[in-house]
Amino acid sequence: MRKFLEEMAGAYAPGKLYAIDFCKGENVAIRNAGLYCKFKIPFVMGSTIMGDTPAKEAYAQIEKMAEESKTPCVVAPNFDVRLNAWMYGLECMARDRPGAFYGALIKLSESHQKDKINKKTGLPETSGTMRSELKALSLLTGREIIEADITCLRSPYVQAEFLKVPEDWINWHAYHFLKVFNMHDGVLDSEELIFKRHGGESYRLGAMLALDFLADCKNKKYYNTMTDVQDSKKIK
Repeated sequence: MRKFLEEMAGAYAPGKLYAIDFCKGENVAIRNAGLYCKFKIPFVMGSTIMGDTPAKEAYAQIEKMAEESKTPCVVAPNFDVRLNAWMYGLECMARDRPGAFYGALIKLSESHQKDKINKKTGLPETSGTMRSELKALSLLTGREIIEADITCLRSPYVQAEFLKVPEDWINWHAYHFLKVFNMHDGVLDSEELIFKRHGGESYRLGAMLALDFLADCKNKKYYNTMTDVQDSKKIK
């Protein structure tokens, strides 16, 4: 890949070559981002950060490489535009209404194809989308919500029988469930957010918007997120 990118970078004038990377695998995101930055190829990257490096540190490494090499990029765990808007809403709520969920319990679960696992441990690789919500949920509840609080479902049988994932989408779906609840006087009070995605159409749309954002990018930032894309005048 290194030789290929070097050849491509030499064949195209600046601003004429971009990369879209939905990679997976052990630390592949950091390695690929490093190559794009080395050859100054602007890139869109959507990846559940997998491997030994914790996600927060991995994103920080990619941001540092982009800023130091002055390589524009958009990096996010999820490129679905509507889902990103919901996630941004949670962040705003956490910022402006910290403790709003005080006393409530949080139940988090997600379902993806069975090969979304850590090859070293054999355990499910937790959804990057759901991991990105933990900070906001911690602020809202007033207690730390951690990755271990997320239930990861990878069994095709459970997905078909209990979640009712359509058969054609068992190997390419993403379901996220967020439930906030508390019990009083023997009854349950609750709120739920459920996100269901089948296939990659919604992510392709987000990736194209991010690519358009990079092509027209006139700001001084090099490392951008989907929030930056959605804040841009291009899609307002």
